[in-house]
Amino acid sequence: MLPLRQLRARPGVGRTQPAHAFRRPHAYRPADRPRAGHPHGCGTAWPSADRRPLLPPDACPRRPPRPLAPALASPAYGVVGAPPLERDASPATLHRLAEALARDRAPHSRFDLAAQAQLNLTLHPVTPGTPFAVGPCHVRAVPANHDPSVAPRRSVIQAAGHGIFSGTDTATLPEAVWQLFHAQRLRVDVVVLDHTYGPDHPGNDHLGAREVAAYAARLRAEGLLAVGGRVLATHRSHAATPPHPELAAFAATHGYEIAYDGLTV
Repeated sequence: MLPLRQLRARPGVGRTQPAHAFRRPHAYRPADRPRAGHPHGCGTAWPSADRRPLLPPDACPRRPPRPLAPALASPAYGVVGAPPLERDASPATLHRLAEALARDRAPHSRFDLAAQAQLNLTLHPVTPGTPFAVGPCHVRAVPANHDPSVAPRRSVIQAAGHGIFSGTDTATLPEAVWQLFHAQRLRVDVVVLDHTYGPDHPGNDHLGAREVAAYAARLRAEGLLAVGGRVLATHRSHAATPPHPELAAFAATHGYEIAYDGLTV
């Protein structure tokens, strides 16, 4: 064990190392051994191969960025023969996607139609309440209450006279959702709601059992859920909800059901 005065915290690592570890590497290099630099040519001198370097080449701050894998750097790496991948999202979400993937396709843009064709990808900006078709289904986006920087959306999906509202991964539903339902006379058979928290945890960044129970009652009272319609709860936190039988019993007395793996609606 080294005396405390000989130990010093290593910046950014959260542990201590002997004080001599902070000297220049060549200060303790054997005199009869030549210095060895990093293979990427940064010019930094390190101990020869028989000594463990303090900073490996991959961690060197002067190491140039790794080149992208050929598949990612290629302007055309979409799956050949697969059906087009349709991406429907708010304009803010699509812009965030473009920013996140810009390095892979620079100087191409995700909004360039030619680039989308090469990627076998089609981007569709959606606005709340404006219907669009996905196969035989008619879809309407509704506002969600999550990361406001990407203007999140949830969906009302209708087909063959039936409808489902997917309202997961959200906090308190904005009042605009209820107004949109009434303005467009939407009525659904199934509602799927976020249920991150149990009865003993008030919802804040996500919905809890008490909010789901209140929404189930409101949907029925305002005629937005068809007769015999079901309200299902999912997106549960195992750390903040009780075991399934206990939570299912609570839900049954509050007008909704707890979804589970393998559930068929």
